[in-house]
This record gives sequence, C-alpha cells and structure tokens, in this order.
Amino acid sequence: MDLENLDCGLSPDEQSPYIELETGLQFSSDASFVKSGEIGRIDASLESKYTKPQTTLRYFPDGMRNCYNLSVRQGTCYLIRVTSNYGNYDGFNVSPRFDLYIGLNFWVTMDLERHINRDSTEEIIHIYQTQTHWMYPSDIYDRIWVPYFEPEWRQISTTIKLNNSNYYFVPQDVLMTAAIPANVSARLSFTKDLEFPNEKLYMYFHFSGVQAFQANQTREFSILWNGELIYSPMSLEYLQVDTLFKMTPSLCEVGKCLLELERLKNSTLPPLLSAIEVFAVVNFTQSETNKDDVIAIQNIKTTHGLSRISWQGDPCVPPQFLWDGLTCDSFNVSMPPRITSL
Repeated sequence: MDLENLDCGLSPDEQSPYIELETGLQFSSDASFVKSGEIGRIDASLESKYTKPQTTLRYFPDGMRNCYNLSVRQGTCYLIRVTSNYGNYDGFNVSPRFDLYIGLNFWVTMDLERHINRDSTEEIIHIYQTQTHWMYPSDIYDRIWVPYFEPEWRQISTTIKLNNSNYYFVPQDVLMTAAIPANVSARLSFTKDLEFPNEKLYMYFHFSGVQAFQANQTREFSILWNGELIYSPMSLEYLQVDTLFKMTPSLCEVGKCLLELERLKNSTLPPLLSAIEVFAVVNFTQSETNKDDVIAIQNIKTTHGLSRISWQGDPCVPPQFLWDGLTCDSFNVSMPPRITSL
C-alpha cells in the first residue's frame, strides 16, 4: 500500500520525517508539496491537549485557492484523509470555515466551529481514472472504526479471534464484539441521519458469530432496509464472519436511513450486528482543462518566471478560481475547457 503522510506546517529541518507513535506511520513535512501558505503553531496554552503532529499547521492568508500537488497513478484507488485543527494559532479565537476540492471538483466544507477543541477530519476514497465505467496498522485499509451503542441494545463478545479472511478484512477488535436487542423478541434497529438528505449511500453490514451455541440453538434473521426486505434468511454460526451489502446505492427518504434485523420464527437466538460501513457517493462531473493547453500555460509560467498566487491548480475550472489573465471556454462541464486568450 502506498502511503504519503504529510505533517502540515512542519519545517523540513525539524525532525522530518518522523514516526508517529500511535499508528507507527511515517510523517514528512509538506513543504515540497505546496507552494503557498504560512507556518503557524497552536496557542501554547492548548499544546498539552494535542500530540506533537497536531501542534503545527499551515494556514493560507493569500489567494482564493491554495493547492497541494500529489503524484498519483491512473486507475488507482486512494484514501485521502484531511485533518484540521485551528488551535487559536492567530490569537483571534475565530474558527475558520473553508472548502476542500479534489482537483477541480468540490468535495466538502470544513467547518472548525463545529469541532472546537478537537480535530475536524474528513476522508474520501477517490479513483483516479479518465474513463467512466481504512485505522492503520490494525486495519490494512486504514479505516477508522468508531464505537457505537444504543440503549435498546446489549453487547456480547468473545475473546477468541474470528476468521476475518474475507475480502473486507475487518479488524479483530471490531469483530470480537457485537450488538443484540436487549429485548430478544424485538428487532435490532439502527438509524442513520444524513447531513445532506439527498446523499446516496453504499452500506456494508458486518456480522460475526461471537456467541457459542448450545444444543439446538440457531441464529437466523431477516434484514430490512428502510422497511424493505433485502435479505433473508441470514444465518450465522459460531466464529463465522459474514458481510452483506447492496450492489446499488440507497437514497433514504427525509434524510433518515433505517436498518432493521428481525429474528425468524424458527430461530432461538436474536439477530446480531458487529459493524457498519457507510460510504456517501460524491460525483465529480467537471472535466479538467485540455491537457495541451495546460502544458502550454505551464511552459509560459516557467519560461517567464511567473509566480502569481492564483496560478495554482487547474487554469480554467472551477470558474471562480480561474487564473488571473486567462479567458476560457468552460460552459460544457462534460467537455474539457479550452484556454482562449491570455
């Protein structure tokens, strides 16, 4: 797995690279990946609340758009995770709000006002390809698993490792605990409230047999998604791991998704759930500027030693970040924009 971990605002001469103790990952200074921005450090009174990698930062006082340039391979799937921490580095005590773009397509808004005194983290799995068509080291896919529990649930667990050799490789720590309904006759329900009501979601449900069966005991249940039966019967043996997902994304009504697990009549044990993965679909529809035009304008920039703050990223799109001095034909989002004048 290719890893590029950047400590933003770390001086290249200040212990770069270094090994982050919690994860064992190697972090390097971001200085060679970005051409703008200033280095800052969080308020000294807050430093004790954070580990060292979170005490320095890079902020961008100039220009509408500031870009990190990362080398990628076409057709490769990348997990991109961005962590921001204000830490009152400027003494103004006003948390910033800004947008993140992947290339020229809007990704997400970072609102640090909602995450006072802690990090704001966003992540996306992005495939770099031109045609249409998970926490490390315990998780080989570098996924972050967050504990979750409802009052209507009861936890069961095992100390024996399960066989997680299926394609999803859910970590053992996640698989060794599971939730069942506290009322064994009731459904096990999970509700997901969407930040954006029209999001399309891919959901993965992970089940692990953490409970040993006694004679004549069975565990079989049906799986309902927003009131619709999507799978039945789901049966699970002791120390068995299974994963269920829908091939098409789901659109939940009124911004609320409902998962329900219902015990079958002939089952002696209630339904069980170990983990859920949720992926929101982000469609990047805007085409990049014609490659020949980009090469030409980059040559002009290099030849004449131009260093305008706005000349970062794609020259033509998004339109609000158009390079100063350029005119582009970018009306049709499905066609690569062309530079028409300089």
